Amino acid sequence: QWFDKNGMPVNVSKLQVIVMNSSHSDQKTTFDILEKEIANQSVVKMLGFLIDDKLKFDDHVSMLCLKASRQVSAMRRISKYLDTKSRFHLYNDFIMSNFTYCSNIWFFGRNGNVLKLENVHKRALRIALNDYTSSYCELLDKAKRPSIYVSGLRSVMLEFYKYINDVNPPILGNIFVKVSHQYNTRNSQKVIQPKVNTTSNGLNSFR
Repeated sequence: QWFDKNGMPVNVSKLQVIVMNSSHSDQKTTFDILEKEIANQSVVKMLGFLIDDKLKFDDHVSMLCLKASRQVSAMRRISKYLDTKSRFHLYNDFIMSNFTYCSNIWFFGRNGNVLKLENVHKRALRIALNDYTSSYCELLDKAKRPSIYVSGLRSVMLEFYKYINDVNPPILGNIFVKVSHQYNTRNSQKVIQPKVNTTSNGLNSFR
């Protein structure tokens, strides 16, 4: 109805359906759209991002690790022909972009997911720096780069800063609720922490 009202043709073959389901069951539901039956999927892809029906983002992180690992292997094969500056260009422009794209979404998934990305990041740093003996912390210090976890926290705090200072798009304005006072106080930039029923989809959410 929305597509029809806005004069946009619907390509039914490109439609995807996902039913968010916090339980462990994989119940299949079929939707009848324009006389075509479309079954819900446990994982759908949108704008290069994999969304699963449990919001754990294991599939997306696995895809990131696979893609970044292939790029790291390619960089390793040609690294002997490149100087340090060129290797860092590859590291920044091709490999690190995997870890920063939509990180505010997958960052709150399973704790082990970030660890998987850190391992790929460590491999990339070893090749970029041509250093195969230093620890991960030493590599980060040499490269003057944060870990994937710290980078994710910075991204989260940046979005929160934008919210506090009203520079986010209006659609993001209802994620938090500010503490309201009739006058300025030190708490005027604090928000109300919502009550949650679960850890995975409540306490560990962006909000």
